[in-house]
Amino acid sequence: MTLDGFTKQSELSCFLDAVPGTVAAFDVADVPPRLWPYLYLLDVDGPGLIVRLTGDRLRHTFGRDLRGVDLRRIIHGPDTHTVTAAYDGAIAERHRVAMRRTVHLRERNVTCRIECAFTPLIERDVVRQIVGCLFSDYITFSEGDTEETVIVTLAPPRENAVIG
Repeated sequence: MTLDGFTKQSELSCFLDAVPGTVAAFDVADVPPRLWPYLYLLDVDGPGLIVRLTGDRLRHTFGRDLRGVDLRRIIHGPDTHTVTAAYDGAIAERHRVAMRRTVHLRERNVTCRIECAFTPLIERDVVRQIVGCLFSDYITFSEGDTEETVIVTLAPPRENAVIG
């Protein structure tokens, strides 16, 4: 898996390698514990992406508990459509996604570089959830500085291994 240019390449690859492609096979215990504070789980509810769980680091980054919030309502900025399209593509095409973007968290008046990876979880041939891992670093931008959103589409999640 190639995540060139991602500062958290090793952690994101480790996360993606640990997550199977189905709701039934997903167990957070399979994800290395050092990544747990950075995990999030979304319920796919029609067009909604409802935050079910977030790790402690995400609550710290966003300055609040996001459980119960539709992700589409909190994504903002010039690349909003690109970001939501990445989630929609993961659902429609059942592929994994890695993303890097800079975002200004207006509620906290801070700017962060965010790197995340997410993958769909399938149940009865329908994407029911998305599990992701998100890292953030506070940064300082000068007036007029920009950084484009980078989205990498990856192969679909591995299928469950049949044992026995």
